[in-house]
Amino acid sequence: MDLGETYTADGSSTVLELEVGDDGILRDMLNFPDEVTSSPGGNCVNDATSLSVVTTAANSQEGLECESSSINEAKKSTEDVIGKAENKTRKKRRQIDVQEWECNKNKRLRALGQEYKGLGKENGKWQYIKKRKSRLLKESCRCYNSQRKSKILCTAITEHERKSIYSEFWRMTWEEKKYVKTLVDIKYVSRRKSTGEDSRRNNSLFCYLKPLGRSEKIRVCKKQFLNTLCLGEWTMLNWVKENLENTEDDEQNLDSSYSTKKLPKRQSNVKSREKDFLLKFFDKLPKLESHYCRASTSKIYFEPIWKSKQELYRFYVEECKVQDVSPLSTASFANIFLDKNYSLFTPKKDQCDICLGFKYNHISEDKYRVHLEKKNLAREEKSRDKEKEKWIFTMDLQSVLMCRLSKASKMYYKSKLVLHNFTIFNLKNSDGFCYLWHEGQGGMNSNEFATILSDFVMALPTEEGDSVIFYSDGCTYQNRNVIISNMFLYCSQVKKITIYQKFLEKGHTQMECDSMHSVIERKLRNTEVFLPADYASLIKSARINPRPYQVKYLKYDYLKDFSKRKCFKSIRPGYKAGDPHVTDLRCLRYSPDGLIHYKLSFNDPWCALENRKMDFDLTAGSALPQLYKQPLPIDKKKFNNLQALKTVMDAEYHSFYDNLPYK
Repeated sequence: MDLGETYTADGSSTVLELEVGDDGILRDMLNFPDEVTSSPGGNCVNDATSLSVVTTAANSQEGLECESSSINEAKKSTEDVIGKAENKTRKKRRQIDVQEWECNKNKRLRALGQEYKGLGKENGKWQYIKKRKSRLLKESCRCYNSQRKSKILCTAITEHERKSIYSEFWRMTWEEKKYVKTLVDIKYVSRRKSTGEDSRRNNSLFCYLKPLGRSEKIRVCKKQFLNTLCLGEWTMLNWVKENLENTEDDEQNLDSSYSTKKLPKRQSNVKSREKDFLLKFFDKLPKLESHYCRASTSKIYFEPIWKSKQELYRFYVEECKVQDVSPLSTASFANIFLDKNYSLFTPKKDQCDICLGFKYNHISEDKYRVHLEKKNLAREEKSRDKEKEKWIFTMDLQSVLMCRLSKASKMYYKSKLVLHNFTIFNLKNSDGFCYLWHEGQGGMNSNEFATILSDFVMALPTEEGDSVIFYSDGCTYQNRNVIISNMFLYCSQVKKITIYQKFLEKGHTQMECDSMHSVIERKLRNTEVFLPADYASLIKSARINPRPYQVKYLKYDYLKDFSKRKCFKSIRPGYKAGDPHVTDLRCLRYSPDGLIHYKLSFNDPWCALENRKMDFDLTAGSALPQLYKQPLPIDKKKFNNLQALKTVMDAEYHSFYDNLPYK
């Protein structure tokens, strides 16, 4: 038969298609249950359950033929097999059923109390070879106490009730079985009656059973409790251990006869004085929160001064010698270190570009040394200001917030409304201030931030002659530009105060206001937000102590155009090429006399910025015009996406999204 021809087995109403494979063998297309094989002689071989058709290659161009006698033999044997092949479906390849794995089968059998196989080592390999017997209801106890007036009432439970409790218990999963820890009460020793050798027993366990249909628990002895549930003593004790850990007395032990690695540790021998010293030691170390990874980590990172925990421990031991305090062991040190959620290493996204470049030899040592000096000078300056100044703040913009905020799968593919949260943190009393607006009410220009900071400074209860200091990063449109400077100069003249702007070194701009962002983002985890105004209430409730954050939800008519109030046309210190740029500024001072002074380094003297001044009186003239006359239109594509998202929110929120202007 030529390549591509088909042979029809009319007797079975089934088409038997034969084709030549790459290896030159003629194969069937019916997916027979048995494998097709060929005989060495090249003849077609058949048996009761399989069909083998073997061909030889006559000519690669003319095709391959099989003898007609072989086809006739194939027809006869096929008639017997086709009936079986019609009803047999091939199992899908690479189909994995995890539940059929031997380990999972044994887990299910064990959870049901049936016979299963445990792990054992055979020929150096771990295998499931150890047979474990099925669980059976054990005999009832013979408690003498239950036969007289006693609080232990084992005989109050009938054999039928014991069987019901046993059957119900072994129908549960392992997690569900742990409910038995609610049937065990822990009573700590209130007073000791024995006058002999001190006992190490700190508590007693009271066991109860609750028959089906009864509302009250019945106290029984431990043997009756374990025999009825057919439960091992150590299993019960380890489940009860979880109750111990959730109480204030979690460091107390169970009965001394039950002390193992799995049971709660004995009361710590760590003296309170040494432990308090370690906690104070940790509190004094410079630390910072992850600046860019707050959504994925809640750890508090120490500044990268120590390369390992062991190096930090050696530094702690030296401090103990100075203070004449006995150091704790490395184990106690490590446990407290982990309990406080500290870490020595910052995430890679938080690392400084210059520091990382120097690590991989892309930055010269001189440039790196200058960078470190700038970083240290900024930190030292901030530390001095925190100690002596009355009004000192840090400010920064939180990473963008989205509305609607939800875990619905539809949200991943649609554009959402963007919100901005500008935060200011008072370093003296830890007050936090949040200014919140969405993209339909304002943009991300200097005028928005100038309006917020002007409103904030004018509301401060300062006195004449006070100094107000703001620390921030060097973001130009947000903090370091002529519009912000003219605004601060205006506030300084009106309130008769001196205002300072100080900029931290790039890559090391972690500030106290970042803690606000961290607290807010933790509050928003697993929370659905449908409207921008909902963020205001959530942010207020994000912190309770010492005081909730003060939140102001902004609209377009709140924002003012500060570009109309100019006294300085630029704050760049120089004019020509090679002169310092705006990004080189480290400090700016705004005086009530209408002057601006600057520093290029925290160690430099103040220099007047006179060559940029214009002949304009900031305090004269009318009020500033509004920045926007109406809400800002959003992109039409985003508007359509927001409309599509209405299907996953209640109808009461739809009107807000319907009324958003777009272009």
